[in-house]
Amino acid sequence: MDVKILAIIVAIVIAILAIFFGIVVTRGIEPINGTASEISIQGQKSAKNFKLEKGVAAVGTMNGGLFYTVGNDKMLPIASIAKVITILVVLDAKSFDDETFIEMTAADVERWRKTVSENGSNLQVVKGQRLSMRQILDGIMLSSANNLSDGLAIWAFGSLADYRLAAEKWLAENSLENTKIGADASGLDPGTVSTAADLIKIGRLAMQNPILKQIVGQQTANFPRLGKIENMNRLIGVGGFTGIKTGTTEEAGDGLLFANEYNSETIIGVVLHQDGNEKRFSETKRFMNFVKNQLETLTLPAGSIAGYYSLPWGRVARVTVADEIKIMAWAGSEIKPEININPISEAFSKGDTVGEIVFGGKKSGLILVEDIEMPDAFWKLTNIDKLVF
Repeated sequence: MDVKILAIIVAIVIAILAIFFGIVVTRGIEPINGTASEISIQGQKSAKNFKLEKGVAAVGTMNGGLFYTVGNDKMLPIASIAKVITILVVLDAKSFDDETFIEMTAADVERWRKTVSENGSNLQVVKGQRLSMRQILDGIMLSSANNLSDGLAIWAFGSLADYRLAAEKWLAENSLENTKIGADASGLDPGTVSTAADLIKIGRLAMQNPILKQIVGQQTANFPRLGKIENMNRLIGVGGFTGIKTGTTEEAGDGLLFANEYNSETIIGVVLHQDGNEKRFSETKRFMNFVKNQLETLTLPAGSIAGYYSLPWGRVARVTVADEIKIMAWAGSEIKPEININPISEAFSKGDTVGEIVFGGKKSGLILVEDIEMPDAFWKLTNIDKLVF
């Protein structure tokens, strides 16, 4: 072969190899998944049981979900606790604006008169009276005014039937399968039913809403023409109680959906179907004292090994918990965190966040213990199948 032709061929081959080499060494790698560690934190207390003379009870926290139930978890009438649902559904559909005033009509006056005739909780209104949304919410949650609750639902949705459709949609969206809405928005109709477990979820949603949380924590409020109205929940301001709603009918008995601040946690609880107002509050306080003795603090320390990356070029990079997490847990509980380590396909430095850990509803980032550098040219040239083109 002619020397010149050979030289040209060699030059072409070298150029092709150089191009190929350049392409390979600049390619990224396929994502590398992390491997989560098995982490479990075990409580040390011994769990005890609580006894009610009658009715049901349940407790959970804002972060930890349902902890404990007493009695059956059947669907039961919930009386005026239904008003919590009404307000949450209305606030979901209508943004809160205290500059919005609702004018009372002849229908509102007739609704008030009907409520009085039924011996239901009420606040008097007159035709032409203009009430702000905040005044109406105060009247519903503190005085448990049936007429205002039904009126607000009609104002927001056009009719109680349309409110019911909206409420059922809201319940489905919030995974409240064991709660049903009756014919009204006040809870007077025994067709509005729920379970203790669902009511813990509803209580959490109420206390996550800043407007509703502030309202239910009031001992008193001012209502036009009537002056000061008092919260029917007499536990507000006592022993850490900050909400949420009483409920009383013949079918439902006396109940209380409550919130209590304890050790920097918001505890959500419910006591249902008690005999009488005094029994409702005394059993709630007794239940809350039991709950406090059953809770313990579990700690997931910062620096706990949460997982690792096994790098194909022969290294292991550890992943740890960035910040200490402390949670309230029921006595003797074993809590396993949810660990989510992100796939990686680029270089990271020590201390970089590469995921998240959720422990008892509280979160922390996951960080690298050591640097992760991308593989060298030789590794890429010998592992072309692991590159992204």
